[in-house]
Amino acid sequence: MELDVIIAYDISSDKRRNKLAKGLLRFGIRTQKSLFECKVTKREIKEIKKVIKRVTDSDDLVTMYQFRSSSVKRLGDESRYTFYDLVF
Repeated sequence: MELDVIIAYDISSDKRRNKLAKGLLRFGIRTQKSLFECKVTKREIKEIKKVIKRVTDSDDLVTMYQFRSSSVKRLGDESRYTFYDLVF
């Protein structure tokens, strides 16, 4: 079963921020500089948490939101979005 997840982060260090972004590219798409949208399994969520712990330090903020696709509506130019089945 796949889960829909948004990962947002605020990391002041360019080096750590770039490492995290590179690690998250395996799991989803980068829709903004500090925001990823992912469709992942529970096992992949565990892998994401390992990446986050390995790359970040105590000053960094990373938040992961799980949601149901049916509860999401995008506003704006929908032709720009390609994230799975979220655009409706």
